[in-house]
Order: sequence, then structure tokens, then C-alpha cells
Amino acid sequence: MADVAVLAELRGIDGDRLGGYAEWVAAHAETHLPFVAEIDGYVVGAAWLLVAERVPSNESPERWYGDIQSVEVRAEYRNRGVGAALMAAILTEARTRGLLHVTVHSGRRAVDFYLRNGFNQHRQCCSGSRASRDHLSLAPGWSMGRRRHCRDLDPGRTPADCSVKARSPHSGW
Repeated sequence: MADVAVLAELRGIDGDRLGGYAEWVAAHAETHLPFVAEIDGYVVGAAWLLVAERVPSNESPERWYGDIQSVEVRAEYRNRGVGAALMAAILTEARTRGLLHVTVHSGRRAVDFYLRNGFNQHRQCCSGSRASRDHLSLAPGWSMGRRRHCRDLDPGRTPADCSVKARSPHSGW
């Protein structure tokens, strides 16, 4: 519960809602993978990778994709490569799982961050709500037809003292 409490605190979830948040994390453990960034054992950021399956087609009976959600970096650690380290770890996991593509729905303030980390704004996305959100898409190194491939992420942007790992509340992270 302590690790879930850290994730909840990063999201701004109050103590009286911690139980419900912990239940949500447990119920979604197979589809929502948390990644945390630590410096000297202190969690300075987190992000989630939703792994989901699209409807099959004749050409692709299995069509798994990812969606990056709830990226949070503590204010005092921003602009130090922590977010880039989180993205690199998530994209590595996406490649390992063979996901077709990875998307992120971003507030306008963060669009440049995602563009710097290899995402492209995607004209083919239509949205009927939240006009303040931009849809960005990344094809992490796979052939995607008309979609462009991502560029290699610069490992030099990751602070040497920051480690990022996928965590599972069920494996005693």
C-alpha cells in the first residue's frame, strides 16, 4: 500500500480516496503498467502505460497498442531529464511487448515535450470532447504504413542518478 500511496500522492489523490485508488490499481494491474523514476530511492516521477488490444482484422489478428497516461514529475525535478527517462523506459517496454503504436493525449503545455521525445501530432485522430487536448502518436521503430517512425531517444538526457523501472504493486515494488 505504501507504493500505491506514493503514486496517489503524485496524482494529488487525497488520503480519504487512497483505498479506492489502491483498489483501482489492483483491478487494472494487467492493463495499466506503472513506471516510476527514482533518485536516491526517492520517487520523483511516474507514468503509466495502458496496454490494450484493438479489434482484429484479416491482416492482423492480434493488434496490441499502448497509451501513455498520467505522466507526473515533481516540480523541483522538472527539466532535468526525468520525463525523458520515463518515456524511454515506457517505449522500451512497448517495443519488448511488440505494440503496434503508442499514443498520448496531452494538454497543450506538454506537446513540445512529447514532440522532443519522438511523438508526432496525428492528423487522423478525431475527438468529440476535450478540445484542449492534443493527440500525439508514436510508432516506436515498427513499420506503420503512413505513420513515421520515432527517432532514437537521446540517452544522454537521462540524469545518471535517476533510475526508472516498471513496478507492480503485486510484486512488492
